[in-house]
Amino acid sequence: MPFPPLNSSALPGALAALLLLGMACSLALQAADWRSRLEMPSAAPERPHQATAQPAIEPLLELFGTPLRKAPAYAPAHLDWQLQASFTQSDSRQSRALIRMAGQTRRVAEGDALDHGLHVRLIAPRHVELAGHGQVIQLALQPTRLDGVQP
Repeated sequence: MPFPPLNSSALPGALAALLLLGMACSLALQAADWRSRLEMPSAAPERPHQATAQPAIEPLLELFGTPLRKAPAYAPAHLDWQLQASFTQSDSRQSRALIRMAGQTRRVAEGDALDHGLHVRLIAPRHVELAGHGQVIQLALQPTRLDGVQP
């Protein structure tokens, strides 16, 4: 028995049905593949799990700021240095800071060498960073209190 002739108005419906059938088959194959992967045993790790191994504590201590060693003798607390003012510019080469060292105030710029092998690393609006001996030391502005002024 021959097929009836295709009507041009039935052609879009037939193509949509074929497309829907193809998508259903694709979805069924993907679901079967997904299910077989879920039922598959997981690959064994290359190294056995070491529950007794201690993690490296030193990097974590440095990350959270816990000092690993005693403060060196050139730390600003021992030198009695104090940041008195900070003048920052858009061009960092023009920024200046006033640091009180051993009773004398000194005007410094980025890159200037200071006592005890330290140099000015950065001048920021509220602090100055000094670098030397493999460490960075931060001098911050101290809050000032005006007598007779209530907060």
